[in-house]
Amino acid sequence: MKLSEILVHLDQSPRAEARLDIAASLGRQHGAHLTALQVVDVAIPIVAMADGGNGGAVIAEWARPRV
Repeated sequence: MKLSEILVHLDQSPRAEARLDIAASLGRQHGAHLTALQVVDVAIPIVAMADGGNGGAVIAEWARPRV
């Protein structure tokens, strides 16, 4: 079986580097495209979904970079 696309999950665990090494090795062997994915959990305030339709503004303000 020839692989053409490989998706590897990255995170902060000690095993992440080993997963990436294995995926890269398989990618080289098969000439496959390698995609790495890291999911970041971002808490969104509940008020953003229950504020009478102004959720976009609430989220924008909440996500605004602080200096």
